[in-house]
Amino acid sequence: YVWLKQKYEQQEQLINSFLEKKYKKPSKIKIAFFSDNLEEIPVLDELDRNKQTIFIFDDCLNEKNQELIKNIFIRGRKIGISCYYIAQSYYKVPKLVRDNTNYVILYKVPRREIIEIGKALANTVTTKQFEDICRYVFNSGNNSFVVIDNVTTNKAYSIRKNWDGIDIYDEFVSDGH
Repeated sequence: YVWLKQKYEQQEQLINSFLEKKYKKPSKIKIAFFSDNLEEIPVLDELDRNKQTIFIFDDCLNEKNQELIKNIFIRGRKIGISCYYIAQSYYKVPKLVRDNTNYVILYKVPRREIIEIGKALANTVTTKQFEDICRYVFNSGNNSFVVIDNVTTNKAYSIRKNWDGIDIYDEFVSDGH
């Protein structure tokens, strides 16, 4: 289920095409549902728990009623639903949603926000180290991003460049940056 502030037919076609190829489902079976209306989101209890379900909420920070989204983040985790909340500002995301995330992905965040996010989430490095890591990643180009992993038990994976950047943690922490 993809909730977009504005529906884009091209996005819907691209995602459905990708999913059809990946899961080898005939095109007559709809495997991705797009909506720009929160009221069209299905009730969690009505979803088939034997099927993988992903909710993607994009550009919905200004929606007055975030309660449905919050409910999906809280209850969905317990029944195997993965949720993504895509936003331009970390601190405008409802706190309950932020508190129920496993991963935070940052792209070119302003310094002030980097410092605040570092204080709140980067508990395996100092705020200065987190700021240095972010600056390094954001300046490395190629749409690089910082991943904050809230579920790993391996400190080297807790903050990394892109999904596989384990070496960045060791480089910034052991060198005393």
